[in-house]
Amino acid sequence: MFKHNPLSFHKDAMPAAHASECAREQGKFWELHDVMFQNQKALGAPKLESYAKGVGLDMGRWSKCFEAKIDEAAKRAPAPGAQKKRGPQPGKPDPKATYKVAVADTDQQKGPKDAKITLVEWSDFQ
Repeated sequence: MFKHNPLSFHKDAMPAAHASECAREQGKFWELHDVMFQNQKALGAPKLESYAKGVGLDMGRWSKCFEAKIDEAAKRAPAPGAQKKRGPQPGKPDPKATYKVAVADTDQQKGPKDAKITLVEWSDFQ
């Protein structure tokens, strides 16, 4: 299993991810992945097509898949100049305020319940 994590500031990252997924449909994901990884600075559409051809993909199938994925991504993209919706933004914390986190009896904790500080940690390993 491979999870793509294309960098938002890399203009060719998403097309490269689409290209590799189209190669996966033909059983050549890793072959194309390795070529693209070796050529990270040259991932424009003409180069992706060249790499796909070089690993022996059926170019008709690959091109149709690649164009469909690019078109689908373009439809989902926000309109130029559109404001990105942002979630709630934290304000400046009040240095004099006391912030409390409710801790249930079933929560894992160490130390007394009336401790001056409670550390809450959460991590999402995917």
